[in-house]
Amino acid sequence: MSEKIQVVLADDHAVLRAGLRALLNVEPDMEVVGEATNGQEAIERVAELAPDVIVMDLTMPGLSGLDAIAHIASQHLDTKVVVLTMHAEEQYIVQVIQCGAAGYVLKSAADTDLIDAIRQVVQGKTYLYPDAAHILVEHYRHQGEHRREEEDSLDLLSDREREVLTYTA
Repeated sequence: MSEKIQVVLADDHAVLRAGLRALLNVEPDMEVVGEATNGQEAIERVAELAPDVIVMDLTMPGLSGLDAIAHIASQHLDTKVVVLTMHAEEQYIVQVIQCGAAGYVLKSAADTDLIDAIRQVVQGKTYLYPDAAHILVEHYRHQGEHRREEEDSLDLLSDREREVLTYTA
């Protein structure tokens, strides 16, 4: 058997970390090697332990989960970030993906989805819970519509108006 997937847990709730540790350590191919209670500690554990995956909450005291994700994704390219959160809103999903996370799992489905998410991101894939994929597609579809509307409004300008706008910009 190959080496176990090394995981760091970052969440400010000790009970949740203990439950996740128990859930993941039962898996024959996973091992929790460290824990963090806030974003700064998460960055420190990743630098210290170089895990394959960090499972991170978004809402933690001190340095936010989003800031920690952006730092880890840019500085520790071998460590994949899986977000485990209660937030299912578009704003969080889009920001998490933009910051460089490889997975997004809701806490309400952690018992079934988290293990799959960890395995997939280690293989270089992205894991999103089903509704997150739909939310992202809708977000980018609306961005495309907004861009087309902007382009259409530029078509309404005369050559002189375009010239003035160019100089103003």
